[in-house]
Amino acid sequence: MTTAEPKERAKNEPGWDMVDGVLVERDMGNESDYVGANFITLLNDPVKRGNLGRVFGASAGYQYPELDNGRLKFPDVSYVANERLAGGVPKSWAPFPPDLVVEVVSPNDEADEVQQKVRQWLAGGVRLLWVVYPEAREVVAHHPDRSSQAFVVGEELSGEDVIPGFQLPLADVFEGL
Repeated sequence: MTTAEPKERAKNEPGWDMVDGVLVERDMGNESDYVGANFITLLNDPVKRGNLGRVFGASAGYQYPELDNGRLKFPDVSYVANERLAGGVPKSWAPFPPDLVVEVVSPNDEADEVQQKVRQWLAGGVRLLWVVYPEAREVVAHHPDRSSQAFVVGEELSGEDVIPGFQLPLADVFEGL
């Protein structure tokens, strides 16, 4: 991420995040975006087939009081179960937490910024958070109880109780890199 100049840029604009009160540009890069797109593709089919909810890309925003003092956040990929979408897909920012968040780490991301995002999403009510490290070909699953588990190529990532029955071979996520 790079610090935004000028600071007049809208705080609610996709592609920008607030980190410790500083407006910073989200700088994913092609590799990170490709991995995020793979997650959308691989999640979307089983979610639709099972009529479980909806999968969203990096422009979907979430803003509600429990998330980082009500600041608007844009995960790289998110999933929301149908129960939260009783009124349909929000036309604007979602006023509730996603059930699953996928954050893809890019070469410009700082470790402390990634950990801060993990804490904010989980404190804000996210039930499962996958942090994806494309260079290491690894995904770390984080849970609200602060437990985590790392998965590498050759293993399968589980949707646990958030997306029941969903199993994802990690090789599929990183295919083509």
